Amino acid sequence: MLPTFAILPTHIFALGAVGLQIAVVIALLSRITLGMWAPEPLLSFVRRWALWLAAAIAVAALVLSLWYSEVVGLLPCTLCWFIRTMVYPLAFMLPIAAWRRDTEIWRYVLPLAAVGSLISSYQHLMQMGVISGGACHALSGTVDCAIRYIYEFGYMTFPLLGLTAFVAIALLVWIVRGDEV
Repeated sequence: MLPTFAILPTHIFALGAVGLQIAVVIALLSRITLGMWAPEPLLSFVRRWALWLAAAIAVAALVLSLWYSEVVGLLPCTLCWFIRTMVYPLAFMLPIAAWRRDTEIWRYVLPLAAVGSLISSYQHLMQMGVISGGACHALSGTVDCAIRYIYEFGYMTFPLLGLTAFVAIALLVWIVRGDEV
């Protein structure tokens, strides 16, 4: 379904998402088992650069969504548009917050990331055939939300790329907010 020129970049994006997924799982397991997100030298590095990393992920998500729709020619479905409404503001807010070293940005980022994660999860489960596409059909978009344009490594779909970005961004701003919970 993808044009030939989009296959290699799609593999690279999917590999990047797998890397983010591994990092998130390791951080969460470390937090649960050891009581800290990472060993102190790594945690210090992450805290210093977390807002910039979150900003880079959000900007990459914005650029990639536009690249796939405007260059590759894949029309976004209704749920994809809802996901975009969650990620696009992040691509503008997070670089500003990183520049200003505003650790209070988590108050604005987490709700967007949470809603984006829910929509992405729903669409990914729909594309994997776990749930039906009732909500998507009710919205009567022109593109079927259940169509998998990409399916890398036997599980990676566009909505899962979005979910990975939202979770990584949420984790980064949660870590940088300063106080340990």
